[in-house]
This record gives sequence, C-alpha cells and structure tokens, in this order.
Amino acid sequence: MIKTLFAVSPTDEITQEMVEQFCQLGIRETTRVDYKQDFPSDLAKQVSAFANTHGGLILIGIRTDQENRPLTPIDGIKFERGISERVYQICVSSVSPPVFPDVWIVRLDEEQCAVVIRVPESDSTPHAVEGRQGIYLRTGNISNPFTRATVEDIQELLRRRKVAAQRKEHLVSRFRNRWEFFKREYTGEFLKKSGAGLGRFFVEQFMDAVPLTEL
Repeated sequence: MIKTLFAVSPTDEITQEMVEQFCQLGIRETTRVDYKQDFPSDLAKQVSAFANTHGGLILIGIRTDQENRPLTPIDGIKFERGISERVYQICVSSVSPPVFPDVWIVRLDEEQCAVVIRVPESDSTPHAVEGRQGIYLRTGNISNPFTRATVEDIQELLRRRKVAAQRKEHLVSRFRNRWEFFKREYTGEFLKKSGAGLGRFFVEQFMDAVPLTEL
C-alpha cells in the first residue's frame, strides 16, 4: 500500500480504504511522510522542504499519537469546494520556483474529506519561501521536521539542479539524433528502395513538417 500511495498515477483515484490501510501500517512521520490533522498554515514551507529533499507525502485530516504515528479511523477535515485549487495556489504563489504536486481529495462522507498531496523530488531546487528568504530541507527529526538550509546545503541543491539539467540535455540530444536517423533512413534509402515514388515525397514533406517535441 505504501507503493500505491507513492506511485499511483496522477489520473487514478485514491480511495478512503487506501488511505486507511496506509495509516494502519503505523508509519511514523519521516523525511518522506507527514500527517496533519488540520489544513496547515505553513503548507508552502512543507511542500518546498519535501521538493528540496527527496519528495514525499503530506496527508491532511489525519490525527497522530505521541510518537507521530497515524490514528484510525480517519477524522478528516471539513470538505469545501476548491481545496485542491487552494493547494495549487499556495504552491505556485508562495514557493519560488513553483512546485506542482499531485493532489487528491478523498471524500469520507458528505461533510468530511482527507487530502493527499504527493510532492516530487525536484530538479529545480532550491525552492524558497518567505519572500524567497527561506530555503528548507525535510529532516527525520520528529520534534523538528524542517531545517533551514545552510550555505553548503544550498550549494548541494544547486549541484543537483545542474546534474539534472545535464541529464535532460543528454536525453534530448539522444532523441534528436534518433529522430534524424529515423528521418534519414525511412524517408531516404528505405523509401527509395521501395519505389514509393510520389508516396515518398509526401512522407518527406510530412517528416519535415512534424515539430520536434521535447519532453
């Protein structure tokens, strides 16, 4: 069930049963999991810290015991329209650069819901809050789950960002090379050998017109 919550597709549904089963595992708050009984006032800080560290889950509407383990049954928070939009707005307007988490609103009944926020580990670190003055990291310390990043921490985050950019450029370069090879082979020699004639001309025109899409 841990894998389900961490790896479920953004387009899939997370049900009450899935959240309850996750909580029944009794996982304490860690560098990758956080429980909140109410909607947190410092959500931007939490999201940015997860994005700056290893990513993770924020589950809202979950009570915890003295050891910060989740309690069941789930109480939830009052359901209101626009909760997911509120989360996205905070992540976009209060975090710089913005973070785009996956958000699920899990209905418990007509009045209550739980909120599951999955924050990815970011390639755009460091993410700052508090008017770009605060950069935080997620820790495994229960009493102090966040720590302000040191100069050394920020340098490491920037190194990670540089490595991620290099990795992306390498993948894009490989894609470009394969695309050019495909165009050359399949609109050139292959079609010439097949005697496609006018068909080859239209295929070449099509291949030249197709935009190069980069992921």
